[in-house]
Amino acid sequence: MTAFGFHNAAEEVEDFAHLSTFDDLERWTPESVDSVQRANIPLMRRSTCGVHQHQNQHPEAENPTAPLMLCHDYKGGYHPYESAQGIDLKQEEYCCEYMQYIDSFIYFSHKLVSIPPPAWTNALHRNGVKTLGTFIIESQTPNVEELLTQDDHGTFPYAKHLACIAECYGFDGWLLNLEKPFSDRRDVPVKVTGFIECLKREMVTKPKDSDNQVVWYDALTVQNHVDYQNGLTKKNLDFVKAADSLFTNYTWTKDHAIKAKQLAKDSGIMLKNVFFGIDVWAQNVNFVWPPRVTYPALGGGGTNTGFAVSELAKLKLSGAMFAPAWTFEHFPKCSRAVESSVWEGSKLPPNLGCDCKLGHPHDTHHYIEHPITMHAREYPSGSSQFFFTDFSRAFRLQKREERHTSSVNIISQLGSQSILPHTIPIPRPEWERMDKGPPSRVIYGELNAKLDQLPRLTFLTKIVGHAKGRSRSDEPKTLIYRLPLFKLSMLADGTLIANITYRRDIRSQTCSVGYYFLYASDADGQHETTYQDIILERGSLNEYDNACVVGQVTTPNFLLIELGLYYKDDNDNPLVESDVLPLLHLTKILIKPHDASYGTYFISNVRLKDLNLDFRNPHRLTWDYTSTPNSSSKSTATPISKTTGPFAEFRISINGLYVGSAHSLEFVLYPRYLRDRADAGGGDVAFGAEVVGVMFDGERVSSGETWIGLEEDWVMIDEKCGIAATEQEQ
Repeated sequence: MTAFGFHNAAEEVEDFAHLSTFDDLERWTPESVDSVQRANIPLMRRSTCGVHQHQNQHPEAENPTAPLMLCHDYKGGYHPYESAQGIDLKQEEYCCEYMQYIDSFIYFSHKLVSIPPPAWTNALHRNGVKTLGTFIIESQTPNVEELLTQDDHGTFPYAKHLACIAECYGFDGWLLNLEKPFSDRRDVPVKVTGFIECLKREMVTKPKDSDNQVVWYDALTVQNHVDYQNGLTKKNLDFVKAADSLFTNYTWTKDHAIKAKQLAKDSGIMLKNVFFGIDVWAQNVNFVWPPRVTYPALGGGGTNTGFAVSELAKLKLSGAMFAPAWTFEHFPKCSRAVESSVWEGSKLPPNLGCDCKLGHPHDTHHYIEHPITMHAREYPSGSSQFFFTDFSRAFRLQKREERHTSSVNIISQLGSQSILPHTIPIPRPEWERMDKGPPSRVIYGELNAKLDQLPRLTFLTKIVGHAKGRSRSDEPKTLIYRLPLFKLSMLADGTLIANITYRRDIRSQTCSVGYYFLYASDADGQHETTYQDIILERGSLNEYDNACVVGQVTTPNFLLIELGLYYKDDNDNPLVESDVLPLLHLTKILIKPHDASYGTYFISNVRLKDLNLDFRNPHRLTWDYTSTPNSSSKSTATPISKTTGPFAEFRISINGLYVGSAHSLEFVLYPRYLRDRADAGGGDVAFGAEVVGVMFDGERVSSGETWIGLEEDWVMIDEKCGIAATEQEQ
């Protein structure tokens, strides 16, 4: 058959927005914003406190944690896989699957103005993470004096433009990185401070106010010199006070951090807003002189990033991880394994395949003892009233009918990445050591282990350890096992309802399998916790069953703080050593108030958008959504997008084949999508288009298939220009 396939880089339209010069910034207007370049998902308002404050398992005094900012610098930025519509790839690229440990995320490139791709902003916002763009002035940047231009009212036009850009593209603030002094030295401290304050004022007038953030990078000083302080000092204090947050240079020492902490206290700057930079690349030994250095001076960065975070946590300061995609850029053959080592402390693979052979710098004891997840502050997932996940990762395999080549391709869907769970019940190093210990049963999860499967979490159990010849009768009776999936912070006032889509595996029909809620209360100064266990009915092997439960705990001041999977071993299951028993498959989890509903919506008027484009540009599909008169959601619990209303995304099919997702009310029709035309006659071509809207709570609304006529000349002209790819047969 002739297949559609996803578009490739050669067909890419400008999915990304960035500005290279001050002239570009001056000419920018909100009317110039392309809808496909805008993020549509609002920032999930998760609890601002870490999960440690709800659970007494690891009190903060015993195991301090630090807020962690990520500064994304991956191969220069703006890659095709970050496209809002998705693209086909040969292998996975970098995406962050530890978003519950991230305070904010900076999209960094060497453009004058780096605007985060909407796919990143959407994934981060769904997980409650603030997204920041970058404004950078480097040594080669011309006309830097223009930045401090003021109008007749004393305001800074470029600051107003930056604030408006953040609002229009749907992200939350800026990193200001000025690494070149101004030639006119008059009043530089006053003017730079005024620029920052103007930017802050303009941003807090926007609807999202308190979510907005401005971060000052430690480069330019009040003396108008580029002089990296590696901390908070009198030389950058005025700029930091204006911005409220600091991102320090990377070559700091513990003494720098201690002095910065004291100055922050004396100056009224919150310690959590002082982010000490950690250069992940500093651990490499293949750099030309001088080498990159970060804390700790010997072996810092890389796999030892978590050690630096642990030291900052002890001082109640924060960390800023520069270039976290190092795991993918430096280790192309084992990227995900190294990512797990850095974040979770799992053992590094034996053959890293990198060029840092001298001294094996990455295999240190620190990364196992100090993984990032042990020391970075974990935030509750979802909001106080809403939680949804469908376990979608940022990549999946194409189905056979979607492929345009015979090779196996991966589809990027970064903007659709959902809230992802914990998959083991204990820290990774302890988990790996269990194989060498006495025999014991473990439970764990596998997240969409096969990319071509429906997104899901599979719940499994097995026996680990050395137990040759051990009989089942040696095991204790009726043990209960729990796998914490998500940390939450939701008011358990009896109004919440949980809807979980699952399938019991037929091989687990003799076991008690389900999920649990963990509640906590600190009323009257006493910490109290209680479990609510829900055993799931035994379903068939091939059908998914819905289970609903309303939170029953109505005691005042109780919070729902954890959702996990439950397993009770009734000792009737003949599991032996090394056997793996699938117990349960989860595909969706939704928690919201029982009276929170979007109502009835429709998708209609699917059509081609008349853009009056020349022949070099592909057409666009567009559509409308409407609701019944009483369907407008008045609940503050469920998310609503400014641009797409109750819809998180739209899934587009052409002639019955899924071709990609849209996060706006438009979808770019690359010529490849129209190669298999169901009806051609005369000079016209017709194709069937279906738009399926996916709401924030997982409900779907279909437009039905609409047949659209298209002039054949458009397709033929694109072929002559080389925009369309060669047709492939399977």
